[in-house]
Amino acid sequence: METKQIFKTMTEIKAYQILIVDDDDLLRGVLVDVFKTAKFEVMEAMDGLEGLNIATAHKPDVVITGIMMPSMTGFEFFEALKKNMETVSIPVLIFSHLGREEDRQQALKLGAKAFLVKGMISPKQTVDLVLNLLNSKVYRVAINPDNFDASRFMEDMGCKTGGVLELTPDPDSDLSNFKARFICQ
Repeated sequence: METKQIFKTMTEIKAYQILIVDDDDLLRGVLVDVFKTAKFEVMEAMDGLEGLNIATAHKPDVVITGIMMPSMTGFEFFEALKKNMETVSIPVLIFSHLGREEDRQQALKLGAKAFLVKGMISPKQTVDLVLNLLNSKVYRVAINPDNFDASRFMEDMGCKTGGVLELTPDPDSDLSNFKARFICQ
């Protein structure tokens, strides 16, 4: 009689991939070091344009980006990720040096998972926040405009092409109730 292996060995567990995008060498370096220590596969970019190329090619599990950068700001980078069906569901955290309220509002409007202010959160807390985010259950379902009422739904949502329905289970339910968010392509 064969025994099935229940637990995966450490080499079989895929490390999370994170992309850190910021032109601040010190902040980026600290985050790279702390995430490598936490066994993440870390990619880094100095601006949004470089970050967009890396995100499109590698599709990381999560992205942390600064705001003010040369070539492409963090907000422009985030918007470009959201316009691409292959990167639309990558969770993004915004790191701010200034902590301005208008930046926080813009980050939340774009759908950032967190708005972090340099000096207000430790690198260890940042890792814990990202791990909690990645270990939470979120389902992303592609909407086919040719099925059932999907075309009418997308029209009502202001989408001209396909989209993604993001479902998060209600923690007080038995997977029968969800919080939903629709993301246009």
